[in-house]
Amino acid sequence: MKTAILIVDDEPACRDSMRLLLLSEGYSVETAATFDRALAVTSEISIDLLLVDWMLKDRCDGLEVARRLREITPDLRVLLTTGYSLDKVRAATRSDDGAIGFLSKPFTPESLTEAVRRSLNDADKKSDD
Repeated sequence: MKTAILIVDDEPACRDSMRLLLLSEGYSVETAATFDRALAVTSEISIDLLLVDWMLKDRCDGLEVARRLREITPDLRVLLTTGYSLDKVRAATRSDDGAIGFLSKPFTPESLTEAVRRSLNDADKKSDD
């Protein structure tokens, strides 16, 4: 069974390019531009990794999307992308249990695939403990 990734980003070009890259890496990929669509996707299929932009134009930011989806799927891994300072973003996520990874924008295809692999490998290591 393929690893399933949900990309939540309100920028179509960003969302589509990440989708195509991750599909070429062998992942199953769904996309959403809003929290409501992300919620609908997670009610239809099981997601292993949420790849979400921190600053969405939606009613909630990426961190809130992650928190709300993790209420449904507690072991959901999260990779937060941002063009903001990572220190600022990490400060906003301090209360999390460490299941959130970070990726600075702009990023290369290689750094995206490496961050995805790292997030998923960290999840595998924790399940082995």
